[in-house]
Amino acid sequence: MGTRYDTGGRLLTGDQSTAMQTSRSTNVAALAIGAILGSAVAGLSTKAVIIPLGIVFLFLLFASPGLPYLTVVALTPMNVGFGGFITVSRMGVLAVLAAITYQALTRCSSWPRIIRGPGGYVALAYFVGIVLTTIAHSLPGLIDRIGPQFIYAVIFFLTLAYVHTPRDMNRVMMVIVGVAVFEVILVFLDVKYGIVPFGGWHAELLRDRAGMEVRAAGTHEHPITLAGYFQVAIPCALTLAVLNRNVIVKLLLVALTVSFVVGWHYTFSRSSMIGMAVLVFTAMLTTTRITRMLGIVGIIGALLVFSSWGFSLTDLVRDLDGFPMLQKIVAKAGVSAASESMAWRFENWGMSLSIIKQHLLLGIGIDEVPRHAIQNLPLNAYTHRYLGVALPHNMFLQVAAENGMVMLFLYISLWIMAFRGAFMAYRDTLFRPYGTLLLIILSSQLGIYMFNPMAREVWLVLGLSLAMGNAVRGKRASERVPEREPAIALTHP
Repeated sequence: MGTRYDTGGRLLTGDQSTAMQTSRSTNVAALAIGAILGSAVAGLSTKAVIIPLGIVFLFLLFASPGLPYLTVVALTPMNVGFGGFITVSRMGVLAVLAAITYQALTRCSSWPRIIRGPGGYVALAYFVGIVLTTIAHSLPGLIDRIGPQFIYAVIFFLTLAYVHTPRDMNRVMMVIVGVAVFEVILVFLDVKYGIVPFGGWHAELLRDRAGMEVRAAGTHEHPITLAGYFQVAIPCALTLAVLNRNVIVKLLLVALTVSFVVGWHYTFSRSSMIGMAVLVFTAMLTTTRITRMLGIVGIIGALLVFSSWGFSLTDLVRDLDGFPMLQKIVAKAGVSAASESMAWRFENWGMSLSIIKQHLLLGIGIDEVPRHAIQNLPLNAYTHRYLGVALPHNMFLQVAAENGMVMLFLYISLWIMAFRGAFMAYRDTLFRPYGTLLLIILSSQLGIYMFNPMAREVWLVLGLSLAMGNAVRGKRASERVPEREPAIALTHP
């Protein structure tokens, strides 16, 4: 071996020489990583910082049997794109499926049983039917059309496969709360500093309207879906606070809940206010006897007030336009008046019903509604200045218009089965907190997405509700099995 010297001409020992080589290698590696990240940032913008984190996480994903499903839960609200086909959720879902396959082949874990209970078979029929109807329409861009449905299916079926116990539910809730904290940070950056790191809906709006309005969207495609996600996270945080015995953790979760409510406020979503009202009312009905009585009194009072407008939602919303809070939303978020927004949705519903009547069996195909909007809008429609967003704005009408009445029947069946599963958990002593939580979230999601297109969170909540129903059935079945008495050996004297 040759003699080695440092840069000052001093003789190096073997250990010093090795250390210097290691140091140089480390420096070269650091420079290489820096060059790669610098090039990535130049080509892909600041979103490229996700790349090294993703590489590290990928190793953990393949090594940890419980991590792939929780990753899917965390990816549910992520609508962050790198341009073209590549998005965080698509790449993440593919990585999760690869990790599950690797773990099963290497016997680190067993293959997940994704079809569990009657709800699993109904969902399988639904998603297979979606694919078949889409193929039957022979429309271009098949992958782009069914791609979101594939992610819905992965979220739903992996939830059925991996959620069986209260501990599983606790982990899911913790992931939802953790992601919601990240969303709150993004809302703060948007509202306080105008920073929108992931682009999307709000970035487009800022360019179109010279950056005067504030309406947070986080990692979501639209502020409404962020509002829907906060309406999942808020009950989860409060449930964890109730279940946790540590006072400090309880206070922390309550503080996070307050931050989620603030984040929800800055989405400025009027339709989600309906979902929030349903959330509060359902929580009152399912929590204690006193809150149940207050909730019933409250709904009776609300109906009496509503009757003064002749039960006309249009007239009620038109008069509510004068409320200072709604006027502030219109001014700050740059949205239309509440009455116009409601009329716009009614026009969308009329358009959707017209399409459904003409295409009862197969619908018109995924993402095809805007192309059929102008000839199906009501004759007196006056709010549709942008036909590109002429969507059903009701998840049930969306399914029927795009895929036909058979798919609508299966989708409604899933909702009924989900409510039944959540109610079964609500009546079980062990699962009662989780049944209460799921009844609240299901009702809230139903409230918001009766006025908006479908979102991914819906499939997570449907899967959790059915999984809890399956868990209660399994618990009851095990309790019905009689214990076998130990065999007694007979001996002859």
